[in-house]
Amino acid sequence: MYQKTVLSNSTRVVTEKIANVHSISLGICITTGSRNETSAENGVSHFIEHLFFKGTTTRTAKDIAVEIDSIGGECNAFTGQEFTYFYVRFIDEHLEKVWALLLDVLKNSQFGVQEIEMERQVILEEIKSFEDSPTDQVFHRLAGCLFESHPLGFPIMGPRENIKKFTRTDLIDFRDKHYTGSNLIIGAAGNIEHERLVNLASLLEFPNDINEPNKPNDFTPISAKSVELAKNELSQIHIAIGIRTIGYGDKIRYPWIILNTLLGSGMSSRLFQRLREKEGLVYEVNSFLELLSDIGIFAIYLVTDPQNVAPALNCVWEEFKKLNKDGLEQDELERTKAHLKGNLLLSLESTSARMLRILSNEMHLKKYVSMEETIENIEKVDAPTLLSIAQTYLTPNIYSISKVGPSTTLHK
Repeated sequence: MYQKTVLSNSTRVVTEKIANVHSISLGICITTGSRNETSAENGVSHFIEHLFFKGTTTRTAKDIAVEIDSIGGECNAFTGQEFTYFYVRFIDEHLEKVWALLLDVLKNSQFGVQEIEMERQVILEEIKSFEDSPTDQVFHRLAGCLFESHPLGFPIMGPRENIKKFTRTDLIDFRDKHYTGSNLIIGAAGNIEHERLVNLASLLEFPNDINEPNKPNDFTPISAKSVELAKNELSQIHIAIGIRTIGYGDKIRYPWIILNTLLGSGMSSRLFQRLREKEGLVYEVNSFLELLSDIGIFAIYLVTDPQNVAPALNCVWEEFKKLNKDGLEQDELERTKAHLKGNLLLSLESTSARMLRILSNEMHLKKYVSMEETIENIEKVDAPTLLSIAQTYLTPNIYSISKVGPSTTLHK
């Protein structure tokens, strides 16, 4: 039930029809984010995202909100490292009405001076919330260790000094440069007729690119680092350890996903069982794998008492060594696969998750990967393949460490 059409201006339209639902999840993805910014531009993608729902030539910001609410819809937008994304979920009978609204927002947003100044203050407040969050701060500093001056180490919201100086011309110039046909993907999942959406999408008419589509940036070699942000008002230390890893399209993506699940996803994972259930050192511990177009991050996050930092980290390193030395039994591998497959199949019940999935596949792979193919690829992973990745990547001395909380120098 998946279909794809490429329009004359290189815009891609991808849909997955689910006939037994009455909703549609519709996403518009611009393949531009903080990664596509210079240090002087850092924060501009996020600033632009804020302005698209602040008024057009025919609608005020309140008109837009009332129109979405009046059909019982949900609307949101967010900016990532490689994309800016607009999303609406609504009852299928309102497709034309929703598209007319999105078309107006994307083509006719005013970027008025008054709205820019208001959103400037809103973003500055958002940055304060980001700075107050130890979780956000620990991952931001880990990204700085892993990518240094590379744009992937930039904060998505940008620094205060950039937000304070951006002009209307800066914002419009960046939008016009990057909001082009080949950087645009329109995706929908639910009770959607593909050709109906294609006909509507052709009205958006983003221009063909003058420049090449967004390209990945080069990476320089790095060595493991350790950084610490003292926040002595906190009672716990937030710790993130991580490394660079593979991109989304790498052939070892599925073994990596299984390895991440085995180590830190769910209550039966090795790290949860060791650090929380056996040692009682943490309340929260998990791992995550973020795969971008050409590189990724594998990281472990835990929160503990300052006195327990060294024991907790030692437990992580010991679990690495244990896996490398002793391997894993076939039944543990099968349980991990079953856990992963169950989560994937449950996600099929959400039109929003399906829409995000086909957008992600198109953005990174330029093709559709069915759930059947995904599960088949998971099933193919064997223990030797998994262990070869573990032996390469689960080596303590290659991990950078970020800490946020009471200074550990006080507790040595």
